[in-house]
Amino acid sequence: INRSDLINLIKIADYLNIRPLLNAAFGQLLTNKEAPRWWSEGELKPLGSLLGAPLSTIFRTEDDKPDYSLINRFVVLWPIGAQLTDVALIFISPDSSYSWVRFNDGRAQIYGRDGNPIGPELNDAWNVFMSPDSSYSWVRFHNDRAQMYDKKGKPVDGTELNDVALIFISPDSSYFWVEFNDHRAQMYDRDGNLIGPELTGVDEFNDQFNIKISPDSSYSWVTFEDVKAQMYGRDGVPIGPELNNEDSFFDYFRINIS
Repeated sequence: INRSDLINLIKIADYLNIRPLLNAAFGQLLTNKEAPRWWSEGELKPLGSLLGAPLSTIFRTEDDKPDYSLINRFVVLWPIGAQLTDVALIFISPDSSYSWVRFNDGRAQIYGRDGNPIGPELNDAWNVFMSPDSSYSWVRFHNDRAQMYDKKGKPVDGTELNDVALIFISPDSSYFWVEFNDHRAQMYDRDGNLIGPELTGVDEFNDQFNIKISPDSSYSWVTFEDVKAQMYGRDGVPIGPELNNEDSFFDYFRINIS
């Protein structure tokens, strides 16, 4: 959008008091590489009264380049979306495109970056686990049921699980481990398909050491109730020997690996 259209859009948004649109249009105008020239030629002076400080402050730098870090200081920040009450927790997606809000009464709702709700409202929610690539989320409910949702808040078919204690999502989001209340664990791919065999006798829930996924997602460590540990590949197949209480490494792993 060109300068004249942006200026007109700003004026219209100001007249109609459409504050999110006004903020967005101002941000686009002031970060345009031509903005310093527009200011110096007087093209932006009519908009100066809409800012909390003169536009010249933004463009007054030693090398005559605009200091865009000043923009947020002077553009008035207006609320986006409706005010929420009775909020318990907020989970923001890693790519900032959406947020889950859990309320004290157990409701949960996805909101877009424009502050508007996305998808249906959920009831009896307890926790949210977001994938690092923001493409999906897991919601765990008070009855220990869990369901995967896409970024639009739509449940993913075939991904509902019961008796869930915790979900560990790999850093590349390609798979996740589910730990169940009866000390079972199972690896799944991002579509909810099983990977590898089901594990039993997994160590009692403690997210400090019972399942750890490597930063590059190529392997995981699982510790078990009978004081042993095993490494697994991303295909769910064991890697290397099983470690037990006689291995000097095990105590170090249990305490220090994170």
